Amino acid sequence: MDSYVDDCFAVVCQDESAAADWRELSCPADDVNAFNQNVIQAHEELANVGGPAGEQFKAVVRCLQDNKE
Repeated sequence: MDSYVDDCFAVVCQDESAAADWRELSCPADDVNAFNQNVIQAHEELANVGGPAGEQFKAVVRCLQDNKE
């Protein structure tokens, strides 16, 4: 049975990226400020891709920073 995802998007199966491509973020569960900063930093990096996608992430960063203050 096809899923909605299969109907709307191309699905490509491939091996998972090597663990070296990922960076583990250390953030204690009770450190909300550190978690929020990690979220903002991740979105800032995504905003640097440029183009329409980057513009969307820039808007998210602005919103996150406004809520931080």
